[in-house]
Amino acid sequence: MAELVNDPKIVSPFLPSLLHFASVKVAIQLLNNFDIETLNTAFTEIKHGNSSSSKEGGNSRSFKEGGQDNYEAMKAKEHLLFIPAHLREKVLETVKGLNYSLWRWQKDHSKIISLEDIECTLYWRSDGTINAVKAAEQLVLDESIDITTRFEIACMYCFEKSVKNLWVEMQASRVTYITADNSAARFWIRWMRDGSRVPWTRAILEYVEPFRIRNLRFSCFFHLLQPKDRQKFLYSLQFAAEDDFRFCLFSMTKEEEEEMLASEATRFFLLHLGWPLQSLFLQTVEKTWNFIGNGLFEFLFDIISNYNIIWQDFDYHKLYQDFWNRSPNRLKESTEERPCFKKRIDVYFVKIRRKRKVDKQTD
Repeated sequence: MAELVNDPKIVSPFLPSLLHFASVKVAIQLLNNFDIETLNTAFTEIKHGNSSSSKEGGNSRSFKEGGQDNYEAMKAKEHLLFIPAHLREKVLETVKGLNYSLWRWQKDHSKIISLEDIECTLYWRSDGTINAVKAAEQLVLDESIDITTRFEIACMYCFEKSVKNLWVEMQASRVTYITADNSAARFWIRWMRDGSRVPWTRAILEYVEPFRIRNLRFSCFFHLLQPKDRQKFLYSLQFAAEDDFRFCLFSMTKEEEEEMLASEATRFFLLHLGWPLQSLFLQTVEKTWNFIGNGLFEFLFDIISNYNIIWQDFDYHKLYQDFWNRSPNRLKESTEERPCFKKRIDVYFVKIRRKRKVDKQTD
């Protein structure tokens, strides 16, 4: 299969279906009220025929006596039973996707702030990801958070006005701040100490060393740069957060996409195997077979099989099969030269067939 040369761009913006929109809306409510373990328990019990709820005589008391966990599972079942049976699994997958987004958002900021311990309103996009910029704006304004932490968040997200205001406040309060571990803060402090003579979007080209840059949201300025200036940061995007990397891709030219793929294809494909872009993976690889060699081909199959175990937020079994069926002959034939990989492929297809057989019996 050849690359689709008529398509002006490799990366397509994710346009969620109505089903995805609806699933996200319902899943947010479920995630606000129950943890993943409780929802999994409730879903499994319903699937295996135990759909009793506290509304059915006498059951609520027994669940309460069984402990808070059982009571929560019962309440979760009540919510799940309001969802049509044929949509329930899709909603649960979406809940897991939202939970992944939450975990990813917390991890992306872990060097600055422990978000697990902070009361913060989550701004969910309709695609099921957290609007990190809006969340950051809220955190910067939260005076219960240490001012140096708020300053670092403002630097990370390039909130120019907040950076200046917080810096003035820190100096007035004689707050000692060390920038050794924060390249974003170093940039902003240097820019302010130099008198902010040029726009920060120009200063960043002069002050920032791309190979050392961390703690900075590239998407805050990447789209503002000329293509020749963006070249400086293409390599550094491998260190960007997932959603940050995603939004930078949207602003790239096709030439920049291809350059990035030639040097950092793994990061590109991993993005499209994660929530919520899995549904775009196949159409994306159709445009990029030329960038997939034998080693990457094997790696992607291993990742898909692992994601099916770890995340369970998508039908990775089907994706695994479809990816194989659409793969060009040169890549399929290469598996014959790697018996261990070929064996893993064969074993996984047996596993898929067995699961389908079990699912049919369950239905």
